[in-house]
Amino acid sequence: MLSPFDAHIDAELAQAVATIAHLRRALEETSTPGEAEEVLDLFEKLLRDLERVKPTVIGRTRQHGASWDAVGRSIGMNKDAARKKYNTNNVQRALARIQDGRPATPHPQRAPVHP
Repeated sequence: MLSPFDAHIDAELAQAVATIAHLRRALEETSTPGEAEEVLDLFEKLLRDLERVKPTVIGRTRQHGASWDAVGRSIGMNKDAARKKYNTNNVQRALARIQDGRPATPHPQRAPVHP
């Protein structure tokens, strides 16, 4: 059985794979400004989805013994900034929201742009 960290990461990666497949299809079908905007929207969705899973991946990494220095290097921040942003309380809150079925952070939908 997967740990809460691993179960969440697995589900998020499955969603990211589906978004990537949709994005690839959209790239092949792009011929209008509206279709080009869909590609951008899908790309931004993928980035948001991956950013949402980041606290869980960091929590899992820490749970397996990685230092804050190593975590900070991997994500491009110093160890103190990484520890502050991804401390145990923040990771646990993100996991609790996930387990309750709530999004980790609200993501406003992008309004369509019409020329």
